[in-house]
Amino acid sequence: MLLELNDCCVTLSGPDGLRYQAAAYALVSGEQLKFGIEATSGQRISPLQSNNLFLDRLSAEPLPRSLGSASNHADLLYHQLLEIAPLSADQSVTVAVPSTLTEAQLSLFLGVAREARLEVMRFVDLATLIAASATLEADAESVQVLDVGLHHLTLAEVALTDTARVAQTAQLPGAGLHQMLEGWMNVVADRFIQSTRFDPLHRAQSEQQVFDHLAGWARLNRSDLPPVTQQTDLRIALSADGSERSATVAYSALRDKTRQRLEGALGRLPEDGICLLSPRAAATPTLLDVICEARPKLDLYWPNVSSGDLLARAPTEHPELFATGGGVELIKTLDRRPSTPLVAAVTNASVAAPVPTPAAAPTPDGALASVTESEDEREPRPAATHLLCDGVAIPIERSLFELGIPLARQGPLLIAMPGDEPLQTVAGPIGPGTELTSGARFTWHAREYQLICVDTR
Repeated sequence: MLLELNDCCVTLSGPDGLRYQAAAYALVSGEQLKFGIEATSGQRISPLQSNNLFLDRLSAEPLPRSLGSASNHADLLYHQLLEIAPLSADQSVTVAVPSTLTEAQLSLFLGVAREARLEVMRFVDLATLIAASATLEADAESVQVLDVGLHHLTLAEVALTDTARVAQTAQLPGAGLHQMLEGWMNVVADRFIQSTRFDPLHRAQSEQQVFDHLAGWARLNRSDLPPVTQQTDLRIALSADGSERSATVAYSALRDKTRQRLEGALGRLPEDGICLLSPRAAATPTLLDVICEARPKLDLYWPNVSSGDLLARAPTEHPELFATGGGVELIKTLDRRPSTPLVAAVTNASVAAPVPTPAAAPTPDGALASVTESEDEREPRPAATHLLCDGVAIPIERSLFELGIPLARQGPLLIAMPGDEPLQTVAGPIGPGTELTSGARFTWHAREYQLICVDTR
Protein backbone atom coordinates (compact mmCIF):
# COMPACT_ATOMS: atom_id res chain seq x y z
CA MET A 1 0.00 0.00 0.00
CA LEU A 2 1.24 3.49 -0.84
CA LEU A 3 -0.29 6.63 0.64
CA GLU A 4 0.49 10.00 -0.98
CA LEU A 5 0.24 13.07 1.24
CA ASN A 6 -0.75 15.93 -1.04
CA ASP A 7 -3.48 18.24 0.17
CA CYS A 8 -4.87 18.60 -3.37
CA CYS A 9 -5.71 14.91 -3.08
CA VAL A 10 -4.66 12.49 -0.36
CA THR A 11 -4.41 9.16 -2.18
CA LEU A 12 -4.22 5.52 -1.09
CA SER A 13 -3.16 3.03 -3.75
CA GLY A 14 -3.35 -0.75 -3.31
CA PRO A 15 -2.74 -3.81 -5.49
CA ASP A 16 -6.23 -3.45 -6.94
CA GLY A 17 -5.88 0.26 -7.76
CA LEU A 18 -6.91 3.43 -5.97
CA ARG A 19 -8.76 2.88 -2.73
CA TYR A 20 -9.06 6.49 -1.57
CA GLN A 21 -8.74 9.93 -3.16
CA ALA A 22 -9.91 13.07 -1.37
CA ALA A 23 -8.51 16.56 -0.93
CA ALA A 24 -7.44 17.68 2.55
CA TYR A 25 -10.56 19.82 2.92
CA ALA A 26 -12.56 19.35 6.10
CA LEU A 27 -16.16 20.43 6.66
CA VAL A 28 -18.22 19.89 9.78
CA SER A 29 -21.89 19.09 9.24
CA GLY A 30 -23.68 18.81 12.55
CA GLU A 31 -21.10 16.92 14.56
CA GLN A 32 -19.78 14.93 11.60
CA LEU A 33 -16.52 15.78 9.86
CA LYS A 34 -16.49 15.30 6.10
CA PHE A 35 -13.50 15.33 3.72
CA GLY A 36 -12.87 15.44 -0.01
CA ILE A 37 -15.78 16.17 -2.34
CA GLU A 38 -18.27 16.17 0.51
CA ALA A 39 -16.24 18.99 2.08
CA THR A 40 -15.36 21.00 -1.03
CA SER A 41 -18.98 20.94 -2.21
CA GLY A 42 -20.08 22.83 0.89
CA GLN A 43 -17.12 24.91 1.99
CA ARG A 44 -18.22 28.09 0.19
CA ILE A 45 -21.67 27.82 1.73
CA SER A 46 -20.29 27.26 5.24
CA PRO A 47 -16.79 28.80 5.24
CA LEU A 48 -16.63 29.07 9.04
CA GLN A 49 -17.25 25.35 9.29
CA SER A 50 -14.43 24.34 6.94
CA ASN A 51 -10.64 24.14 6.87
CA ASN A 52 -8.11 23.35 4.14
CA LEU A 53 -4.88 24.21 5.97
CA PHE A 54 -4.54 21.27 8.36
CA LEU A 55 -2.18 19.22 6.18
CA ASP A 56 -0.19 22.21 4.95
CA ARG A 57 0.29 23.40 8.55
CA LEU A 58 0.55 19.95 10.10
CA SER A 59 1.10 20.65 13.78
CA ALA A 60 -0.64 20.71 17.14
CA GLU A 61 -1.40 24.40 16.56
CA PRO A 62 -4.98 25.22 17.64
CA LEU A 63 -7.57 25.93 14.97
CA PRO A 64 -9.07 29.44 14.87
CA ARG A 65 -12.30 27.73 15.92
CA SER A 66 -13.02 24.10 16.67
CA LEU A 67 -14.57 21.96 13.94
CA GLY A 68 -16.71 19.35 15.60
CA SER A 69 -14.44 17.38 17.92
CA ALA A 70 -11.27 18.72 16.22
CA SER A 71 -9.47 21.50 18.07
CA ASN A 72 -6.14 21.54 16.18
CA HIS A 73 -4.67 20.69 12.78
CA ALA A 74 -3.50 17.26 13.90
CA ASP A 75 -7.04 16.40 15.02
CA LEU A 76 -8.35 17.01 11.50
CA LEU A 77 -5.62 14.82 10.02
CA TYR A 78 -6.57 12.13 12.54
CA HIS A 79 -10.18 12.15 11.37
CA GLN A 80 -9.19 11.91 7.71
CA LEU A 81 -6.85 9.01 8.50
CA LEU A 82 -9.79 7.33 10.25
CA GLU A 83 -11.46 7.22 6.83
CA ILE A 84 -8.32 5.76 5.23
CA ALA A 85 -7.26 3.18 7.84
CA PRO A 86 -10.06 0.63 7.16
CA LEU A 87 -9.23 0.75 3.42
CA SER A 88 -5.68 -0.41 4.10
CA ALA A 89 -7.07 -3.81 5.10
CA ASP A 90 -4.74 -3.94 8.12
CA GLN A 91 -1.69 -3.73 5.85
CA SER A 92 1.26 -1.45 6.51
CA VAL A 93 1.56 1.57 4.23
CA THR A 94 4.52 3.41 2.76
CA VAL A 95 3.85 7.14 2.74
CA ALA A 96 5.03 9.38 -0.13
CA VAL A 97 5.59 12.86 1.30
CA PRO A 98 6.49 16.30 -0.09
CA SER A 99 10.18 17.18 0.06
CA THR A 100 9.44 20.10 2.37
CA LEU A 101 7.83 18.09 5.18
CA THR A 102 9.97 18.50 8.31
CA GLU A 103 11.16 15.81 10.72
CA ALA A 104 8.84 17.22 13.37
CA GLN A 105 5.88 16.93 10.99
CA LEU A 106 6.85 13.37 10.02
CA SER A 107 7.00 12.42 13.70
CA LEU A 108 3.64 14.04 14.35
CA PHE A 109 2.10 12.26 11.37
CA LEU A 110 3.47 8.95 12.61
CA GLY A 111 1.89 9.47 16.02
CA VAL A 112 -1.45 10.51 14.55
CA ALA A 113 -1.42 7.51 12.18
CA ARG A 114 -0.84 5.16 15.09
CA GLU A 115 -3.80 6.67 16.95
CA ALA A 116 -5.91 6.10 13.82
CA ARG A 117 -4.62 2.50 13.64
CA LEU A 118 -2.88 3.08 10.33
CA GLU A 119 0.47 1.28 10.43
CA VAL A 120 3.26 3.17 8.64
CA MET A 121 6.13 1.11 7.24
CA ARG A 122 8.32 3.97 6.02
CA PHE A 123 8.28 7.38 4.28
CA VAL A 124 9.61 8.11 0.80
CA ASP A 125 10.36 11.52 -0.68
CA LEU A 126 7.91 12.06 -3.53
CA ALA A 127 10.36 14.03 -5.71
CA THR A 128 12.87 11.18 -5.43
CA LEU A 129 10.21 8.65 -6.42
CA ILE A 130 9.18 10.70 -9.46
CA ALA A 131 12.76 11.25 -10.65
CA ALA A 132 13.81 7.63 -10.10
CA SER A 133 11.00 6.44 -12.37
CA ALA A 134 11.42 9.02 -15.14
CA THR A 135 12.98 8.24 -18.51
CA LEU A 136 15.46 11.11 -18.78
CA GLU A 137 18.59 11.61 -20.87
CA ALA A 138 21.44 9.35 -19.79
CA ASP A 139 23.84 12.25 -19.22
CA ALA A 140 21.47 14.25 -17.01
CA GLU A 141 23.27 14.95 -13.72
CA SER A 142 20.34 16.51 -11.90
CA VAL A 143 16.73 17.48 -12.36
CA GLN A 144 14.39 19.94 -10.68
CA VAL A 145 11.10 18.33 -9.65
CA LEU A 146 8.11 20.67 -9.33
CA ASP A 147 5.00 19.59 -7.44
CA VAL A 148 1.85 21.54 -6.62
CA GLY A 149 -0.04 21.54 -3.33
CA LEU A 150 -3.03 23.51 -2.17
CA HIS A 151 -1.04 26.40 -0.72
CA HIS A 152 2.44 26.22 -2.23
CA LEU A 153 4.63 24.80 -4.95
CA THR A 154 7.48 22.48 -3.96
CA LEU A 155 10.74 22.61 -5.93
CA ALA A 156 13.29 19.86 -5.24
CA GLU A 157 16.69 19.37 -6.83
CA VAL A 158 17.35 15.65 -7.35
CA ALA A 159 20.89 14.46 -8.12
CA LEU A 160 21.07 11.68 -10.72
CA THR A 161 23.65 8.90 -11.02
CA ASP A 162 22.65 5.26 -10.83
CA THR A 163 20.39 6.55 -8.13
CA ALA A 164 18.06 9.49 -7.63
CA ARG A 165 18.77 11.48 -4.45
CA VAL A 166 17.05 14.63 -3.30
CA ALA A 167 19.75 17.25 -2.70
CA GLN A 168 17.88 20.39 -1.71
CA THR A 169 14.33 21.65 -1.58
CA ALA A 170 12.45 24.94 -1.62
CA GLN A 171 8.88 25.78 -0.74
CA LEU A 172 7.24 28.47 -2.87
CA PRO A 173 4.41 29.72 -0.62
CA GLY A 174 1.27 31.46 -1.82
CA ALA A 175 1.49 29.68 -5.17
CA GLY A 176 -0.68 26.61 -4.71
CA LEU A 177 -3.86 25.40 -6.33
CA HIS A 178 -5.94 27.25 -3.71
CA GLN A 179 -4.49 30.59 -4.81
CA MET A 180 -5.09 29.71 -8.47
CA LEU A 181 -8.71 28.78 -7.73
CA GLU A 182 -9.27 32.07 -5.91
CA GLY A 183 -7.91 33.99 -8.88
CA TRP A 184 -9.95 32.01 -11.40
CA MET A 185 -13.12 32.64 -9.39
CA ASN A 186 -12.56 36.37 -9.77
CA VAL A 187 -12.12 35.93 -13.53
CA VAL A 188 -15.37 33.97 -13.75
CA ALA A 189 -17.22 36.56 -11.67
CA ASP A 190 -15.97 39.39 -13.89
CA ARG A 191 -17.15 37.53 -16.97
CA PHE A 192 -20.64 36.93 -15.52
CA ILE A 193 -20.93 40.58 -14.53
CA GLN A 194 -19.95 41.67 -18.04
CA SER A 195 -22.29 39.28 -19.85
CA THR A 196 -25.25 38.91 -17.46
CA ARG A 197 -24.88 41.71 -14.85
CA PHE A 198 -24.95 38.99 -12.21
CA ASP A 199 -22.15 38.66 -9.65
CA PRO A 200 -22.03 34.98 -8.57
CA LEU A 201 -19.66 35.74 -5.69
CA HIS A 202 -22.26 37.82 -3.84
CA ARG A 203 -24.32 34.78 -2.92
CA ALA A 204 -23.04 31.65 -1.23
CA GLN A 205 -25.00 29.20 -3.39
CA SER A 206 -23.80 30.59 -6.71
CA GLU A 207 -20.28 31.09 -5.35
CA GLN A 208 -20.26 27.39 -4.46
CA GLN A 209 -21.36 26.49 -7.98
CA VAL A 210 -18.49 28.50 -9.47
CA PHE A 211 -16.02 26.84 -7.13
CA ASP A 212 -17.35 23.37 -7.98
CA HIS A 213 -16.92 24.00 -11.72
CA LEU A 214 -13.37 25.23 -11.29
CA ALA A 215 -12.42 22.51 -8.80
CA GLY A 216 -13.51 19.89 -11.29
CA TRP A 217 -11.56 21.60 -14.08
CA ALA A 218 -8.48 21.68 -11.86
CA ARG A 219 -8.88 18.01 -10.84
CA LEU A 220 -9.13 18.78 -7.15
CA ASN A 221 -9.95 15.55 -5.27
CA ARG A 222 -8.68 13.41 -8.18
CA SER A 223 -5.54 11.32 -8.65
CA ASP A 224 -6.78 9.03 -11.41
CA LEU A 225 -6.75 11.44 -14.37
CA PRO A 226 -3.63 11.64 -16.57
CA PRO A 227 -1.77 14.89 -17.31
CA VAL A 228 -3.17 16.78 -20.28
CA THR A 229 -2.67 20.21 -21.78
CA GLN A 230 -5.98 22.02 -21.49
CA GLN A 231 -6.40 25.09 -23.63
CA THR A 232 -10.14 25.27 -24.14
CA ASP A 233 -12.50 27.99 -22.95
CA LEU A 234 -14.82 27.18 -20.05
CA ARG A 235 -18.57 27.40 -20.32
CA ILE A 236 -20.17 27.69 -16.89
CA ALA A 237 -23.91 27.53 -16.17
CA LEU A 238 -25.28 28.70 -12.82
CA SER A 239 -28.68 28.36 -11.18
CA ALA A 240 -29.83 31.20 -8.89
CA ASP A 241 -33.21 32.60 -7.85
CA GLY A 242 -35.03 30.14 -10.08
CA SER A 243 -33.24 31.28 -13.24
CA GLU A 244 -30.30 30.02 -15.25
CA ARG A 245 -27.30 32.11 -16.28
CA SER A 246 -24.30 31.04 -18.28
CA ALA A 247 -21.06 32.54 -19.53
CA THR A 248 -18.04 31.44 -21.51
CA VAL A 249 -14.73 32.23 -19.83
CA ALA A 250 -11.67 32.54 -22.07
CA TYR A 251 -8.81 30.16 -21.32
CA SER A 252 -6.40 33.04 -21.96
CA ALA A 253 -7.98 35.07 -19.13
CA LEU A 254 -7.60 32.18 -16.71
CA ARG A 255 -3.98 31.68 -17.84
CA ASP A 256 -3.22 35.37 -17.33
CA LYS A 257 -4.62 35.20 -13.80
CA THR A 258 -2.40 32.19 -13.04
CA ARG A 259 0.61 34.13 -14.27
CA GLN A 260 -0.33 37.05 -12.02
CA ARG A 261 -0.89 34.85 -8.96
CA LEU A 262 2.36 32.90 -9.43
CA GLU A 263 4.60 35.76 -10.50
CA GLY A 264 6.82 35.60 -7.42
CA ALA A 265 7.11 31.82 -7.45
CA LEU A 266 7.91 31.63 -11.15
CA GLY A 267 10.84 33.97 -10.58
CA ARG A 268 12.44 31.33 -8.36
CA LEU A 269 12.48 28.65 -11.05
CA PRO A 270 15.87 28.00 -12.72
CA GLU A 271 16.50 29.77 -16.02
CA ASP A 272 17.58 26.60 -17.80
CA GLY A 273 18.30 22.93 -17.23
CA ILE A 274 15.75 20.17 -16.77
CA CYS A 275 12.54 20.47 -14.80
CA LEU A 276 10.33 17.46 -14.23
CA LEU A 277 6.72 18.23 -13.34
CA SER A 278 4.84 15.88 -11.07
CA PRO A 279 1.73 14.35 -12.66
CA ARG A 280 -0.38 16.65 -10.48
CA ALA A 281 1.52 19.76 -11.57
CA ALA A 282 1.23 18.75 -15.23
CA ALA A 283 -2.52 18.22 -14.78
CA THR A 284 -3.05 21.67 -13.26
CA PRO A 285 -4.69 23.87 -15.92
CA THR A 286 -2.64 26.82 -17.23
CA LEU A 287 0.42 26.00 -15.07
CA LEU A 288 2.41 24.43 -17.88
CA ASP A 289 1.72 27.39 -20.17
CA VAL A 290 2.84 30.06 -17.71
CA ILE A 291 6.04 28.15 -16.86
CA CYS A 292 6.86 27.83 -20.57
CA GLU A 293 6.35 31.57 -21.03
CA ALA A 294 8.38 32.51 -17.95
CA ARG A 295 11.26 30.09 -18.59
CA PRO A 296 11.60 29.49 -22.36
CA LYS A 297 15.06 27.91 -21.95
CA LEU A 298 13.96 25.44 -19.29
CA ASP A 299 13.33 21.92 -20.62
CA LEU A 300 10.09 20.68 -19.12
CA TYR A 301 9.08 17.04 -18.84
CA TRP A 302 6.32 15.18 -17.09
CA PRO A 303 5.45 11.51 -16.46
CA ASN A 304 2.73 10.58 -18.92
CA VAL A 305 0.65 8.90 -16.20
CA SER A 306 -1.70 10.02 -13.48
CA SER A 307 -0.58 10.41 -9.88
CA GLY A 308 -2.53 7.27 -9.05
CA ASP A 309 -0.76 5.29 -11.78
CA LEU A 310 2.62 6.50 -10.55
CA LEU A 311 1.78 5.19 -7.08
CA ALA A 312 0.50 1.90 -8.48
CA ARG A 313 3.81 1.27 -10.31
CA ALA A 314 5.92 1.79 -7.20
CA PRO A 315 5.68 -1.76 -5.73
CA THR A 316 6.97 -3.23 -9.01
CA GLU A 317 9.63 -0.60 -9.77
CA HIS A 318 10.80 -0.07 -6.18
CA PRO A 319 10.00 -3.18 -4.10
CA GLU A 320 12.52 -2.07 -1.48
CA LEU A 321 9.98 0.54 -0.36
CA PHE A 322 7.66 -2.24 0.78
CA ALA A 323 10.13 -4.67 2.33
CA THR A 324 9.32 -5.62 5.90
CA GLY A 325 11.71 -5.13 8.77
CA GLY A 326 13.65 -2.16 10.10
CA GLY A 327 12.39 1.00 11.71
CA VAL A 328 10.36 3.78 10.15
CA GLU A 329 12.67 5.99 8.09
CA LEU A 330 12.50 8.61 5.34
CA ILE A 331 13.90 7.31 2.03
CA LYS A 332 15.56 10.09 0.04
CA THR A 333 17.62 7.91 -2.33
CA LEU A 334 16.29 5.30 -4.75
CA ASP A 335 17.85 3.23 -7.52
CA ARG A 336 16.87 4.59 -10.90
CA ARG A 337 14.55 2.32 -12.86
CA PRO A 338 13.54 4.56 -15.78
CA SER A 339 11.70 2.07 -17.98
CA THR A 340 8.36 3.56 -17.02
CA PRO A 341 6.49 5.83 -16.95
CA LEU A 342 6.84 7.44 -20.36
CA VAL A 343 7.86 11.09 -20.34
CA ALA A 344 6.61 13.75 -22.73
CA ALA A 345 8.84 16.77 -23.35
CA VAL A 346 8.09 20.45 -23.69
CA THR A 347 10.97 22.61 -24.90
CA ASN A 348 11.50 26.16 -26.11
CA ALA A 349 8.07 27.24 -24.83
CA SER A 350 6.35 24.92 -27.32
CA VAL A 351 3.65 22.91 -25.61
CA ALA A 352 3.51 19.29 -26.68
CA ALA A 353 0.36 17.89 -28.21
CA PRO A 354 -2.18 16.96 -25.56
CA VAL A 355 -2.52 13.34 -24.56
CA PRO A 356 -6.00 12.06 -25.46
CA THR A 357 -8.03 10.74 -22.58
CA PRO A 358 -10.72 8.36 -23.84
CA ALA A 359 -14.18 8.80 -22.39
CA ALA A 360 -15.80 5.72 -20.92
CA ALA A 361 -18.58 4.11 -22.90
CA PRO A 362 -22.09 4.71 -21.59
CA THR A 363 -23.98 1.93 -19.91
CA PRO A 364 -27.17 0.75 -21.66
CA ASP A 365 -29.30 3.32 -19.86
CA GLY A 366 -27.00 6.23 -20.59
CA ALA A 367 -25.24 6.49 -17.22
CA LEU A 368 -21.50 6.87 -17.42
CA ALA A 369 -19.43 4.61 -15.22
CA SER A 370 -16.45 6.96 -15.62
CA VAL A 371 -16.16 10.19 -17.54
CA THR A 372 -12.94 12.07 -18.27
CA GLU A 373 -12.27 15.05 -20.47
CA SER A 374 -11.66 14.27 -24.12
CA GLU A 375 -8.90 16.22 -25.84
CA ASP A 376 -9.78 15.24 -29.40
CA GLU A 377 -11.87 17.08 -31.99
CA ARG A 378 -15.23 16.00 -30.59
CA GLU A 379 -17.38 18.51 -28.77
CA PRO A 380 -17.30 17.66 -25.04
CA ARG A 381 -20.58 16.98 -23.28
CA PRO A 382 -21.93 20.17 -21.69
CA ALA A 383 -22.34 20.41 -17.95
CA ALA A 384 -25.69 19.14 -16.73
CA THR A 385 -27.87 22.00 -15.48
CA HIS A 386 -31.18 20.21 -14.75
CA LEU A 387 -32.67 16.90 -13.73
CA LEU A 388 -35.58 15.81 -15.92
CA CYS A 389 -38.29 13.98 -13.94
CA ASP A 390 -41.87 13.28 -15.08
CA GLY A 391 -41.49 15.83 -17.87
CA VAL A 392 -40.35 18.60 -15.53
CA ALA A 393 -36.80 20.03 -15.64
CA ILE A 394 -35.56 20.76 -12.11
CA PRO A 395 -32.39 22.88 -11.64
CA ILE A 396 -29.53 20.70 -10.42
CA GLU A 397 -28.73 22.71 -7.31
CA ARG A 398 -32.38 22.73 -6.24
CA SER A 399 -32.51 18.97 -6.85
CA LEU A 400 -29.49 18.34 -4.67
CA PHE A 401 -30.52 20.58 -1.78
CA GLU A 402 -34.30 20.13 -1.73
CA LEU A 403 -34.72 16.54 -2.91
CA GLY A 404 -31.60 15.21 -1.24
CA ILE A 405 -30.43 13.24 -4.29
CA PRO A 406 -26.93 11.93 -3.41
CA LEU A 407 -24.93 13.80 -6.04
CA ALA A 408 -22.18 16.40 -5.69
CA ARG A 409 -21.06 18.86 -8.35
CA GLN A 410 -17.45 18.71 -9.58
CA GLY A 411 -16.88 20.84 -12.67
CA PRO A 412 -19.04 19.63 -15.59
CA LEU A 413 -19.51 16.32 -13.81
CA LEU A 414 -21.72 15.15 -10.99
CA ILE A 415 -20.29 12.61 -8.55
CA ALA A 416 -22.46 9.92 -6.95
CA MET A 417 -22.22 10.13 -3.16
CA PRO A 418 -23.20 7.74 -0.36
CA GLY A 419 -26.89 8.03 0.51
CA ASP A 420 -29.82 6.29 2.14
CA GLU A 421 -30.44 4.57 -1.20
CA PRO A 422 -27.99 4.29 -4.13
CA LEU A 423 -28.77 5.60 -7.57
CA GLN A 424 -29.78 2.71 -9.82
CA THR A 425 -29.34 1.95 -13.51
CA VAL A 426 -30.37 -1.01 -15.63
CA ALA A 427 -26.85 -2.35 -15.14
CA GLY A 428 -27.12 -2.11 -11.35
CA PRO A 429 -26.41 0.41 -8.57
CA ILE A 430 -24.14 3.40 -9.19
CA GLY A 431 -21.33 3.26 -6.66
CA PRO A 432 -20.08 6.31 -4.70
CA GLY A 433 -17.47 8.22 -6.71
CA THR A 434 -19.00 7.34 -10.09
CA GLU A 435 -19.05 10.30 -12.47
CA LEU A 436 -22.20 11.35 -14.33
CA THR A 437 -22.67 14.00 -16.97
CA SER A 438 -25.53 15.25 -19.15
CA GLY A 439 -27.48 12.43 -20.76
CA ALA A 440 -27.11 10.00 -17.86
CA ARG A 441 -30.27 8.25 -16.67
CA PHE A 442 -30.91 6.71 -13.27
CA THR A 443 -33.67 5.88 -10.79
CA TRP A 444 -33.80 6.88 -7.15
CA HIS A 445 -36.58 6.04 -4.71
CA ALA A 446 -38.57 4.50 -7.60
CA ARG A 447 -38.51 7.71 -9.69
CA GLU A 448 -36.69 8.05 -13.01
CA TYR A 449 -34.31 10.95 -13.68
CA GLN A 450 -32.16 12.12 -16.56
CA LEU A 451 -29.37 14.69 -16.40
CA ILE A 452 -29.82 17.31 -19.11
CA CYS A 453 -28.29 20.63 -20.14
CA VAL A 454 -30.63 23.57 -20.74
CA ASP A 455 -29.06 26.14 -23.06
CA THR A 456 -29.90 29.57 -21.65
CA ARG A 457 -28.04 31.61 -24.24
